[in-house]
Amino acid sequence: MALFIIEEETISRAFYLGETHEMKTMHYKIAQLILTPGAKTSTTCEVFIAQPDSTKERLAGKLFVLAELDGRNVSNLKFINYIIDDLNRNYYQNEKIVLREKVSSIKIETIFESALARTNKNIGELLQDAKFSVNLSDINMTIGVVFENELHFSIIGKNKAQLIFRNKNENEANKYKITETTERNEEDQKTLNPNKLFTNIINGALPPDGYLLFTNETLPEYLSNKQILDIVTTLPPTGALEQVKNLLTQVNAYVSFLAILIKNTTGQPLIESRTVSTRTTAQTSISSLKTTEDQTERLLTPSGIIDIRKWISSFNQLFDSFSLNKGGFSSKEKILLADKLSFKKRSGFKIVKNIWQNLKLGLLYILQLLIHLPQLFNKNLFTNLSRYKNNFTSNSIKPIFWFKTLGQKQKIIISVALISIILFLQNSISISFKNKNEEKRKNDQEIIKLIEQKENQVDSSLLYNNEDGAALLLAEISGLIAQLPKKISDKQTLSLIEKYNQLNIKIRHEIKVEPEELADYTKLKDAAQPQHIIILNGKIYAADSANKNIYAFDLKDKSATTINPDVAVISYGFPAVNDNSIYFYNQDNVIELNTELSTSTALTINSIGDKNGLVDQSFYNNKLYTLDAVKKQIYRYDKTLPGFKTGSAWLKNSSDLDSPIDFAVDGSIYVLNSKGEISRFLKGKKEELKLNNIQPALLGSTKITATEKNLYVLDPKNKRIVAYEKTGKLLAQYQSDRFTDLKDFVIDESAKKIFILNGATLLQINI
Repeated sequence: MALFIIEEETISRAFYLGETHEMKTMHYKIAQLILTPGAKTSTTCEVFIAQPDSTKERLAGKLFVLAELDGRNVSNLKFINYIIDDLNRNYYQNEKIVLREKVSSIKIETIFESALARTNKNIGELLQDAKFSVNLSDINMTIGVVFENELHFSIIGKNKAQLIFRNKNENEANKYKITETTERNEEDQKTLNPNKLFTNIINGALPPDGYLLFTNETLPEYLSNKQILDIVTTLPPTGALEQVKNLLTQVNAYVSFLAILIKNTTGQPLIESRTVSTRTTAQTSISSLKTTEDQTERLLTPSGIIDIRKWISSFNQLFDSFSLNKGGFSSKEKILLADKLSFKKRSGFKIVKNIWQNLKLGLLYILQLLIHLPQLFNKNLFTNLSRYKNNFTSNSIKPIFWFKTLGQKQKIIISVALISIILFLQNSISISFKNKNEEKRKNDQEIIKLIEQKENQVDSSLLYNNEDGAALLLAEISGLIAQLPKKISDKQTLSLIEKYNQLNIKIRHEIKVEPEELADYTKLKDAAQPQHIIILNGKIYAADSANKNIYAFDLKDKSATTINPDVAVISYGFPAVNDNSIYFYNQDNVIELNTELSTSTALTINSIGDKNGLVDQSFYNNKLYTLDAVKKQIYRYDKTLPGFKTGSAWLKNSSDLDSPIDFAVDGSIYVLNSKGEISRFLKGKKEELKLNNIQPALLGSTKITATEKNLYVLDPKNKRIVAYEKTGKLLAQYQSDRFTDLKDFVIDESAKKIFILNGATLLQINI
């Protein structure tokens, strides 16, 4: 007997329905229906059927969820999506599923209960979040799994589960019965525990040729049991729910209809039959089999297909109706003219044979022409073409002369046969194209539905700051969108693609900015070529090594001036601030620019690194740090009055540096390399720093700077400035089409501004 058990802490009920059949394999069909009145609906609905890979489906079956929450709001939708996502993960990622192949004692029921227990716990934690306001009494949800002929499910709220099974009593008019497998308890719904929502589980086997129909409360109110039985037991599950949909669309009510239909497709009920002793010959057996085959073929033939056997039968009848004498023959004449009749039959076969031979001949000539096509393109091109033309013309005329020699009736038969073949081929091709287009349309609809579902899951992931999970989902959506047609005019699809683009921008933290221009240095000097900028005491200083100038821009009065050096300048390289002075690398020495006194001084430095390998310098705690890309080392110099003491290597292990191009010092040292990677060092040793993934990657980055809390990276190739927290969390990507020639930038976090050197212009943006 098929057993359905409701498991509860103190209650245990059982339903014994139908009969069981021991089978080695059990297969099922499952279909879903969701029909809502659109914006006028007062509930939040979702129907979900998992789509695991073939291995997981073979080992664990398919999960399904039917959910309806009273009230239409974002919290309800996110709540439903969270449960679907969490249950799907807890069930299919359960390690016991992998073990089922080797340990047969592990039951699906145990895995499902374990997944539900985890989901219950996570739901309890979710509902404690102040961001969510879901009323437990508004929840109507069915969660279950179907595996072979096993069903395990849990229902809370007003949802229904109806079992449809074969009637054991053959004398009754109805072959099937329908019964409700769940009973609603109002008190249980009022006292739902947020940590134990899905604790009442129904387990059992679906009877042979039986069905289980899950619905929301509304659907059975608009369809009678007789209508449901007639539709479900007559049509396959998908067709049945499509018919239900057609009926319900005629209902003039702003309510939603949800359904999941599962059918046991292999089990058959036991039917007693009397054994009748009859002698069966081989001839009667073959005749019966032929009749059954013909009936089956007629039933399965799609409408619109030309029945070839019917045409051939008609031609045979037409042949039989022809005679050599309109008056017909007597029995005696038929015997006397047997040879002539046989001759005529041979002539009929000869006609068919001649048709086939000429068709074959034409095909062979076409094939021969294709095979020898390369030989045509030589010095005897025209000769070869002429020869093939003459051969083809002479051979193609033969069937025409042969056709003219036929009688009138034979010409009609052959003409009708050829027309029928042409119509058949045309009809077959047309139907083939139609079927392919319909299959493509259905496939596109499935893809669109998956995109919509995954976009909702992205919203849920972002709500809980799960950006890595959201990024994986967006990658899946990108793959699905690539499968859609390139030319799309459907508004729903376009809106989904637009939402995908917006989610991409959101998860990438892309911010389009419109920078404000503060200064154009070419107005101070026509050939101005500033390479570096630095901020100090309310002024932006730009270093122009090519023209041996420094340009100062006052942020208060927006005025720009030129500072002429008091010392010999080779280059103004890598400006670094210490107290009220700016220090520039000048190959053999360091130039100190005192901004208060507006004086320049050349300071001595005993550089121990490679002069050609220096890529940046920075001050911290009255010490000068330099980055040497050739030696793959960071050197530290103590400052003295005349200059700097001999430096020392700061890194413990120089192999930790890989193609460095810039660095930032603030206690820790952050090094940017040519691959766009950032490494963190403390006390000369490398520390772990994991940055959030970013698209596109920082392969074109050139500068890095550090503030009290954040890191900023300049990426000229992608026209952006990227901001990270020092923990590695991506904060923003500031992008602008005006970032055409990014050279350097400085941060003023107190003013919440970034100052950018773009070509020979000074820009600013807000952060």
